[in-house]
Amino acid sequence: MTEWSVELEMPYPVKETPDIADVVGDLLERLAAYAAVASYGSETLAVRLCVKAPSVDAAIAKAHHVIVNALQKVSRYATTTTLRAEAETLADLDRRLRKPDVPDLVGVAELAKLLRVSRQRASELARRKDFPRPLCTLASGPVWRKSAVARFVGQWPRRPGRPRKDPATAR
Repeated sequence: MTEWSVELEMPYPVKETPDIADVVGDLLERLAAYAAVASYGSETLAVRLCVKAPSVDAAIAKAHHVIVNALQKVSRYATTTTLRAEAETLADLDRRLRKPDVPDLVGVAELAKLLRVSRQRASELARRKDFPRPLCTLASGPVWRKSAVARFVGQWPRRPGRPRKDPATAR
């Protein structure tokens, strides 16, 4: 038997349920053995819980049965309709949750290190038309995704040294 994390989203008249927090609290008490969590929107109720089953289809069916039975005991709006179902093994869930969900970011100081230039030169380069747009600009300055900057660095036609002055414009 494999352990699964299953999330089901079901239609639920949240707007018509003034005591929705109490309903969800009672539902979670009934589902405590399944390590359940729940959330709700204006018209839906989503419940994630853990079940043991031999396959993904069996896990979804078992989770549906468990949730519907518990919902029928705590609410007059029990439904058997599922809008969305998501299932993954606990091992896969664990692996996914260990990955950071924030991208690698760089500011001007990190940009200067990546490009091996001064911070002033990094700021100048960041103003080029072909430089990636910042993800956002904070009080401390612009912030870019490191992957976007890495693409620029890979394509940047770097020419070391100072550019030659054009004799026609030199004084």
